[in-house]
Amino acid sequence: MSMIRWALGVVVVSLVGSDPAGLVHRLGAPKYADREAASRDLEKPGADALPALKAARVSRDAEIRSRAEVLLERIESDLLVRPSLIALDFHDRPVSEIVREIGARGHVALSLQPSAISPGDRRIDLARPEPVPFWTAVQDLLVAGRLEMNGGLPVAGFGPGGGRATMVTLFGLPEGMKPGPASVSGPFRITLLNLNYHKERNFAGATNPGMIAFQPGMMQQGGFAGGEPARGGLANSEQFSATLQILAEPRMSVSFNGPLRLVEAIDDRGNSLVPAPASVNVFQHSAGYNRFENTGNVAMQTSLALKYPDHPGRTIRTLRGTIPLTISARKEAALVVPLTEAKGKTYHNAEVNLTVHEVRPDPNGGQTTLEMTVRPTDPSASNGSMFGQEFLGFRSPGSPQNQLEIVDAQGRLFPGWNVMNQMYGPDGIRLTLRLLPNEAGSPPAQIRYFEMARVNTDAEFEFHDVDMP
Repeated sequence: MSMIRWALGVVVVSLVGSDPAGLVHRLGAPKYADREAASRDLEKPGADALPALKAARVSRDAEIRSRAEVLLERIESDLLVRPSLIALDFHDRPVSEIVREIGARGHVALSLQPSAISPGDRRIDLARPEPVPFWTAVQDLLVAGRLEMNGGLPVAGFGPGGGRATMVTLFGLPEGMKPGPASVSGPFRITLLNLNYHKERNFAGATNPGMIAFQPGMMQQGGFAGGEPARGGLANSEQFSATLQILAEPRMSVSFNGPLRLVEAIDDRGNSLVPAPASVNVFQHSAGYNRFENTGNVAMQTSLALKYPDHPGRTIRTLRGTIPLTISARKEAALVVPLTEAKGKTYHNAEVNLTVHEVRPDPNGGQTTLEMTVRPTDPSASNGSMFGQEFLGFRSPGSPQNQLEIVDAQGRLFPGWNVMNQMYGPDGIRLTLRLLPNEAGSPPAQIRYFEMARVNTDAEFEFHDVDMP
C-alpha cells in the first residue's frame, strides 16, 4: 500500500512539476527545499512561466508573491539580453528584397539608400543553417551585398499607417571596399569607427606645463602634460586611441555602467598596445540613453586609450575587451485603459495606477486633450526620484522604448502628441496630453502603459587585422 502511495506521489509531483501554475503553488510549500525546487523548476520554461508568475503577484500567500516577483525579474532580465534571432534562407535574391525581408523579420524599417552605387538589383545568396542574432544577419548582409550602414545610427519614428518603426539606412560601397570593422555580441553591434594617433611637441610645456589643456574625450598617455622632455627641454605629448560605437537592437535603450575594460591589444609584431595603468579608459555619453531624458536612442560612442609602440607593426592583430552596460526595454504586456469608459476610473498593474480624469475632443481642430494621473502601485516608491526625470518616457512618442502608447479602435497609433502640463505631487504625476489626429482621423480608444525591464550586462568586442594609423 505504501508503495502505491509513493508511486502516486511521484506521478502527482511529476504532473505538477510540468505545469507552471502547479509550480507556482509549490512556491508556498511548507518545506524550504520544496520552495527552492519549485523556484528552480520555474526558471527552466522561461517565457512560458511568465503568465503564471504574473498571476501569482496577487496571491494571498506572501511567500508566493515574493518568490514570483524575484523569478519574474530574473526571467525577464534573461530574455532581455537574449538577441532576436533571424532566419537567413535567401538564394539568388536581389539585395533590395533581402534588405526589406531582414528588416521585416527584425521589426526594423531597413532600407537601401538610392545612390550612384546601386546594388539593389544585384542577386546574392545569404543563408545560414540556423537562425542568427539580428546584428549578425545585418553584418552578413553588409558583407555579401557590399553595403554599409549610413552613419551606423538608427532613427526612431513611425512607419506606414502610424506604426512604430526604427529606421536603419544602408548604402552601397564602391567595388573593392569592405564594411568597417564590427563585432557582434548578443543584441549589440560594436563598431570600430576610427583609430587616432596624434603626436605633438609643445613649446610651452617646458616652462609652464599647466598651459597644456587636457581636452575632453582624449585619453591621457605617458607624458601628456609636461611629462618626458624632448631635446632642449621641450615637452612632447602623444595620444593613441580608438573610437567605438555601441549599437543595441532597436527594441532597447542602453547606457554605460562603468569604464570599458581592455582585455587584449597586440599588433602583428607582438607589441602590446595596452597602456600603462595610469591611462584610465574613462567612459562617456556621446549619444544614447541617459535615464529617461533621451528615450529612443540606441547608439553610444566611447574612446579607448591605447599605447603606440616604438616600432609598430602594420596591423593590430587583436583588439579585445568588454563594455559594461545597462539596458532597458519595454515588457510585452501592457496595462490597457479603454478611454470610452475610463473617466474617473483607476486601472493598475504591478508598477503603476493610472487614473483618467478627462478626455476632451476639439471638434474644430481635430485634437484631443487627455488628463490623467500616474502613480506607483507601491506607495514606498512615491518619492522625488520616482516622479522626477527617471519615471516616465513621455517625451518621444515615436520611441520604441516609450512607456506610453495611445491608439484608436483599430490599434493605430497616434504619432503626434506632447505633454502640455506635468505636475508632481504625493499622489503621482498629473499629466495633460495634447493629441494630434492620426492618419485615419479616428478618435483615441485606448491608453497602453508598458512596464520597463532593466538589466546590467557586458557587451564584448573583438577585432582582428585592423590597419595601424
